[in-house]
Amino acid sequence: GIVVDGRLRTSAEHIAAAGDCTGGQQFTHLAGFQAFVALRNLVLPLNDSAEALVPRVTFTDPEVGHVGLTEEEHKKKHGSKAKVSAARRSRPPQPNHHAR
Repeated sequence: GIVVDGRLRTSAEHIAAAGDCTGGQQFTHLAGFQAFVALRNLVLPLNDSAEALVPRVTFTDPEVGHVGLTEEEHKKKHGSKAKVSAARRSRPPQPNHHAR
């Protein structure tokens, strides 16, 4: 992937990269958010980070949603004593009457 800093800038100060080419998580909505942050940082005198908590979902049955760091990322960043929790749905999902 293309190496970028936390503001999505490459080693060439006037060039940024976003999305799958940066080697991070490959989610369409995350790429869109990264593109927004990269463009804003290039055009405006901002230093916004692209490392926000962007929710993501894997469309399986049942669907799997995530937000924040993985357990491995959390322990690497905060040490082995870090507490990690997961929420699980206790009842089956109800039919979505809006879906066709």
